Amino acid sequence: MRRIVALLAALSLLSACAEQAVIKSYPAGAKAYVDGQLIGSTPAYTIIPRVDIDKPHTWRVEYRSCDFAEGTLQKAIAPGRIVGYFFTLGILAIFRSPYYFRPADAVLTGGDCETGKAAAPAQPTGAAETATNAQKLTQRLDTLRDLYNRKVISKQVYDRESQQAVEEYSTAPRPATQ
Repeated sequence: MRRIVALLAALSLLSACAEQAVIKSYPAGAKAYVDGQLIGSTPAYTIIPRVDIDKPHTWRVEYRSCDFAEGTLQKAIAPGRIVGYFFTLGILAIFRSPYYFRPADAVLTGGDCETGKAAAPAQPTGAAETATNAQKLTQRLDTLRDLYNRKVISKQVYDRESQQAVEEYSTAPRPATQ
């Protein structure tokens, strides 16, 4: 029995008593910082020691000439771990905290991050306006699909925004044909 207790104690000292934090950005490849320390390019991962989980942790994402994004890592309770505590009679609690960090998602804007702002033509008219509106719709839907695929936005947000984009396109005034 003592050997088992000693083995569990040794395992708890060697175990990954830490939580992983994930920072994602759109566009990807931005510099990611946690608590002022560079952790890499997005998507970036870092480990927060278990003793520091209760402390507030800030993140910041910077990309070229875009406006930076920053926030605080949000901690949440992992229901699956709580269930695991019951099934393992509390042994899992030695190795894993009941908390995890929600992924931080940053959508960068401004500068190079704005899609289509610099290339947008001045007020097109006639058939060119219809083509430009269709191009804008296509670009918006492509951007939404990309954000959804990168898990920056949820399925509900993707569906709502896509529907809104199509509705705006279908209700946009059409130029008179001659």
